[in-house]
Amino acid sequence: MFIIMLLVFNLFSSIFMLPLIINFISNSLKHVKNYRGKTICNFGGIFFSLNILCMCTISYMYLTLFPEGHGYKNEILIILLGVLSASLSGCIDDDSDEEPKGITGHVKSLFKGELTSGTIKAFIGALSSLIISFSKGFMGLYTFLDFLILCLMQNIINLMDLRPLRAIKSYIILSLIISIFANLNFLYTGMNSGIIISLIFYSFYEAKEICMMGDTGSNTLGMFLGLMSLNLKSISYKIVMLLFLIFVHVYSEHASISDFIERNSLLKKLDMIGRRKK
Repeated sequence: MFIIMLLVFNLFSSIFMLPLIINFISNSLKHVKNYRGKTICNFGGIFFSLNILCMCTISYMYLTLFPEGHGYKNEILIILLGVLSASLSGCIDDDSDEEPKGITGHVKSLFKGELTSGTIKAFIGALSSLIISFSKGFMGLYTFLDFLILCLMQNIINLMDLRPLRAIKSYIILSLIISIFANLNFLYTGMNSGIIISLIFYSFYEAKEICMMGDTGSNTLGMFLGLMSLNLKSISYKIVMLLFLIFVHVYSEHASISDFIERNSLLKKLDMIGRRKK
């Protein structure tokens, strides 16, 4: 019943709220040039932030009605903290006129005494990740792994958001993989299912290059993936996940992920599904 309720809400929000939000951001918020030089709005991810906020509100009210659901209310507050902080830091970065620097570039700027939007984003992400990691008490290596996974996962979808639909596909694939190897409760299962539905509807706008999700959306989705990853079944799975995240981040600092995808025939075919040809 709970999961069905969230699915129905996401259908409703995707059909009625999404067009209104796209119209608002297209007329009122900042526009940037995409990879083809077309000027589009980069605040499409606001939809996902609002959607998850609404799902948390619905879930909190629903669980309040049932005594057995009270134990999950703190989990909702943790999701809210993670998602809203990720969305805030993403908005700051999206509204900045800075050119992408990468982690190395932001660190160099900081040593020069220059504060960048990326540094602010990393600071906010680290603080929220620290709170969430310690929310269930200090458990040594587990807490340390959770902190690193949350920090890096927030940025993983952002690294993929360089072409239309790529971030969407990345989220869906990663969320399904995590679902297989994690013990997810009904809260995460319901919200993730709702997010996937909203992503499918949103993808039509991104495929037409009307908007892009920007850091606001990619940070938010990355944080939710990170929260899901905290429920991986064993420490071995968490270590594998962390190594994967480190590899992707290190690779992106020294080479182009887009070039890597272009050179791999399978990844290129997957990447081109639903996209306009140049």
